[in-house]
Amino acid sequence: MIGVLLSLVIIGVLRNALTLADVSSETLTIVTSALLLSSVLIPNLVARWQAAREKRLMAQAL
Repeated sequence: MIGVLLSLVIIGVLRNALTLADVSSETLTIVTSALLLSSVLIPNLVARWQAAREKRLMAQAL
């Protein structure tokens, strides 16, 4: 729950800062979308990498 609230605050601050910097709405949408995609993809990729690493280590132990 805290992670959701923290992410909402970060997105809100980012949108406000980019708006104050007079960034176009298209760029603002792209930046927000990239942030949301990376927040979903990066943990999944790290978990997949760790699982593959553990599998390799288990195979080497045998």
